Amino acid sequence: MSNPSLRLSTILNKPLALDHSRASELRSELVSHGPHATIVAQSPQAMSGFEDSESNFHYWGVPLRIERNVGIIPITGLLLSGPGGFLYPYCSFYEDIRARLDDALDDSRIKAIALWIDSPGGDVSQCLELSDTIAQARRRKPIVAIVYNSANSAAYALACATDIITVPETGMVGSIGVIMIHADCSEMLQNKGVKTTVFRFGRHKAELQEVEPLTPEIINREQAIVNALGEKFVALVARNRSLDEGTIRAMEGEAYLGERGVALGLADATMPPHQALDDLIEQFS
Repeated sequence: MSNPSLRLSTILNKPLALDHSRASELRSELVSHGPHATIVAQSPQAMSGFEDSESNFHYWGVPLRIERNVGIIPITGLLLSGPGGFLYPYCSFYEDIRARLDDALDDSRIKAIALWIDSPGGDVSQCLELSDTIAQARRRKPIVAIVYNSANSAAYALACATDIITVPETGMVGSIGVIMIHADCSEMLQNKGVKTTVFRFGRHKAELQEVEPLTPEIINREQAIVNALGEKFVALVARNRSLDEGTIRAMEGEAYLGERGVALGLADATMPPHQALDDLIEQFS
């Protein structure tokens, strides 16, 4: 089965907490094919330890796996708001993650919870709220974030709410920041002899249409929104990781390899993911 695809417009004109490499890929796709192109979801390597041969590891939403007394919630791919269903494991949706977290908290067999993370990030919408939910859930059961390849941007916002973060030596953590991508196709349409008109009631309606250029007023307002969300992200990480906000701002959205991430306080230990999971299972058996 081929990887599913999403419309590029799904992630345009809204704040994203997404690492720079995935954002660059999306920008390249935008330049090549325009805002209505489709993007192929990335295959999640992190699922290599969780395949189910009978189902070809196709799930309806984020799963909850139980190994002895540990509940494992694999969070993979692009993170998007709402419930997701069939797009998992190529995309994980915040409402699906929240539902599995509730299941794990309510299951008496589960003594600790592992978030098994491999994600470049995604939507800001619902991300910070879910991070707060994870932080509150730690009062009921221990929660550990085990990074498989990366926990960047929105994925790091979820990871930083846990009790402990482990990351492989070659894994990445961080990318604490917010971006928004807008496509202005007005000049391209004009060169093709296409004239567009936007009718609106209310001056601010439909201001981010790709058929017309952005005014300085719109640019300044949208940048202010991105800045405000970025500051909320910084404050969240500072609170959860007991770090200085200025130190986090100085990172300028950079992602760090395992040992460097630990040295900066973004993670607690470098460890192969399966070893980290085995240690957690042994601890609570």
